[in-house]
Amino acid sequence: MGCIETRVKEHQAKKIQKKIAQGWNACCNSSFVVNERIWILWKAHIQVQIILITDQFIHCLIEDTSTQFKTHLSVIYAQNDGHQRENLWRDLRQINIPAHEIWLLSGDFNNVLSSEDRIGSPVIAVEIQGFKDVIDTLQLTPFRAKDLVQTKDYDRRTEGYKCLYDFIQTETGAGKKKLDIIQSQIQQYPLAHGLFYEEKDTLAEIEKWSNVEEHVMRQKSNACWIECGDTNTKYFHAQWKIRSSQNSITSIYTNIGIKLTEPKLVEPEFISVFQSFMGDCTTEFPCAKHSYN
Repeated sequence: MGCIETRVKEHQAKKIQKKIAQGWNACCNSSFVVNERIWILWKAHIQVQIILITDQFIHCLIEDTSTQFKTHLSVIYAQNDGHQRENLWRDLRQINIPAHEIWLLSGDFNNVLSSEDRIGSPVIAVEIQGFKDVIDTLQLTPFRAKDLVQTKDYDRRTEGYKCLYDFIQTETGAGKKKLDIIQSQIQQYPLAHGLFYEEKDTLAEIEKWSNVEEHVMRQKSNACWIECGDTNTKYFHAQWKIRSSQNSITSIYTNIGIKLTEPKLVEPEFISVFQSFMGDCTTEFPCAKHSYN
């Protein structure tokens, strides 16, 4: 297991490792940075050979003795500074891995790989060039993290929502039909007080199922966001664009009906309008004239 951005002092490391992974072996890069940025933790049946440690990554060879699975692993936590990341790209290129062996690189590269990986300021070619060159040189295949168990759970939740929604629709439809019958009877027998009580109870039942339906739809919406919104997908960007357009003010009209779209003109107009709400400041106030007999 690789942990990054631990921010743990060296004298506290062993104490914390015993709490979170008692009986596990551990390796960190405390010799290269003040706060340990990277940890690697593994159980006893896993054989780990540490090959290279720097301030930005730990590279090792891992073998599971129970399954005989073997792989090279690099746990990476890149620096924020672009010039320091150049050292990372250089060190990764110098690692010699045989073509028939597996190499996994995981962690935080602190670098975008395409324009779709950032929201807000545009991505320029210089930012992605170093990262892209490393991937091309080492012939790596980028993978996005995705929990398959979570996906299965999501599918089960979606199916559960569908069954529950169908049941709610059935109950609501039955209640509305019952209400139509009761209201027809009330028109025929306006003095039957029992029908009015029955109508009240039926309306309450319909309202209850309507509230349940609203709650289910909210939960379904949250589930959709968990699946699609937090993985940097097109769904996320579409929702972000909708929200941005709803919250943005692109133009305003002055008191005399002139439309302003330039930000340099909109800002002073806003200020002047709100200043007018505050009133004027004066040091003299007129006194009302009174006549006395």
